[in-house]
Amino acid sequence: MINDGIRLISKKSKRIDKRSKCNRCDGYYNTVYRYSDSNQGLVNLCLRCKEIIREKSFGSIQIHQEGLISKFVYSGGAWETNRKKF
Repeated sequence: MINDGIRLISKKSKRIDKRSKCNRCDGYYNTVYRYSDSNQGLVNLCLRCKEIIREKSFGSIQIHQEGLISKFVYSGGAWETNRKKF
């Protein structure tokens, strides 16, 4: 049974190389990723479920395709600005 109610609060995870159960798909895998910050507390996710849940939790902002790049790009400092050196 697939649990789609999991939402991650933090992107930080820890890789566990021990046979464990995925909390989303209930399958057993040799490698799972443990997230401590989620709406359901401590959760283990397999690689496939990790990608799905991260996409649902954080989304993917496609700045270049949406034309929003001009809102986020600013001049980056004082490179070659005729500054006198003492």
